[in-house]
Amino acid sequence: MLTNAACTLYLTQDKKTYTRVFCPAVHWEDTRGRNLNKTGSASVDSVKIWIPLDAAELTGAAGYAVLGDCPFIPSEERPIRELVTAGAACTITSTARYDCGSPGMRHWEVYAK
Repeated sequence: MLTNAACTLYLTQDKKTYTRVFCPAVHWEDTRGRNLNKTGSASVDSVKIWIPLDAAELTGAAGYAVLGDCPFIPSEERPIRELVTAGAACTITSTARYDCGSPGMRHWEVYAK
């Protein structure tokens, strides 16, 4: 797999506690855009991330993705909303596991916005 970036994931199962997972080699593609309609415009920004299968376990995970090595560690004193309101985090909308083919090609596909 060709990689072009690093990313930090903040994963949760209960939407209360978040685990920080740093992935040093991923393929990150983001698209920036706006839809125009009669009532105005809406953001259609999207992110697609390919993560090597052995970098993290993402089954059923929800949470956020940040481009690069983000040092933020969520806690009771510093809730995850601080990271989200800063505008750096993308909300993970879905994950898919692709574990076929050669070991170097096995990966997760993460979609976020």
